[in-house]
Amino acid sequence: MSNNIVLAICQTLALQSIAALRFNFRGAGKSGGTFGEGIAEQEDITAALAFILSTPNIDHKRIGLVGYSFGASVALPVALHDERVNLLALVSPALSDTGWEQLKEYTKPKFLISGNYDFVIPPSQFQQYIKDIPEPKQCQLISGADHFWQGYEEEVGQKVTQFFVAGFSPSS
Repeated sequence: MSNNIVLAICQTLALQSIAALRFNFRGAGKSGGTFGEGIAEQEDITAALAFILSTPNIDHKRIGLVGYSFGASVALPVALHDERVNLLALVSPALSDTGWEQLKEYTKPKFLISGNYDFVIPPSQFQQYIKDIPEPKQCQLISGADHFWQGYEEEVGQKVTQFFVAGFSPSS
């Protein structure tokens, strides 16, 4: 929840008047519960969606998910099965081969971004996987960035926010 990338994305979204909710998965930080192998954490995302949708002035037709690293692997299956999710952004997606296969089924707009020094998803692997992802998609490989994005937070925040601004615009 206090990760540099999560903070940067949420702050940049807020500057564009896009509501952003960040939270810790169960067992992370001061959250209760224990690690659920990525399965139980999907329930955390579903609960967060229910919470944000119960908040006044939230446009139910403009809901997106952003997942960073492990969060990407948890956000993807939720986005696949939850019709309320309209946009999906995956930052340094730490997806298994199964996750990359699942992404081929996601036909809504998606944005994937990774660094060319990412050690979790090497750039050659990232570029190979994104070839098979259906449109609409935007994919970027950022020169100089690694998995932790130190020094690239503002750039990632801006790129994710641009994706959401364009995706939520009335002409979309």
